[in-house]
Amino acid sequence: MAPIYATTVGITPQIIDDGRLKQLKSDLEAIALGGKDDPKKVHADGTHIPSSSASPAPPAPLDVQRVIEICEPWQTWPFDEQIDLQEWIHPLNVLDACLVHFVQQHPNLLLIKPIRRKRDGLMPASSTLASSSSWPSSTSTQTKPASSLDDVNTVPDDVRKSIITILRFLINMLKNSSSKSVFNSVNELVDLLAAADDDVA
Repeated sequence: MAPIYATTVGITPQIIDDGRLKQLKSDLEAIALGGKDDPKKVHADGTHIPSSSASPAPPAPLDVQRVIEICEPWQTWPFDEQIDLQEWIHPLNVLDACLVHFVQQHPNLLLIKPIRRKRDGLMPASSTLASSSSWPSSTSTQTKPASSLDDVNTVPDDVRKSIITILRFLINMLKNSSSKSVFNSVNELVDLLAAADDDVA
């Protein structure tokens, strides 16, 4: 089934009045997921912009630190308006990719392995990252969860703080949004319930 976009069904896009909220959205949209999900290579309606060069440049890596810098000042929701998550899909995918990145890079965050999903092995079924090979495989040594307090303590404090920053931002975004059915990070949040740190779980 082809994706449905607000512009194809005749729903007018949300008009954001607050300049700070506009800036927040554009900052998150400027972050590339790399490869086919690069926002600079996709039209607003989701169709890909053809590359002008014969050999495309390698995809930019996900800038997790930049995402943290963007989300950190917004740990509460100071905006008067609600957002329509239909129009925040790329920013949600960026936040989703950051959560996946932290689980991959620091498997000792979790006390239990990420659960196996029916359709995609260990990949989240509804995630846009499910088509990539970046989600850890069941045979990967990186997915071994913490088995002792020493393992748990190997996770740097700045990683925990970064995850908490993203989660607080997501909480406030979801509390102040409509079209919550497009939220696709549920599987990553379920996996984070197995985190050793109570503030993350």
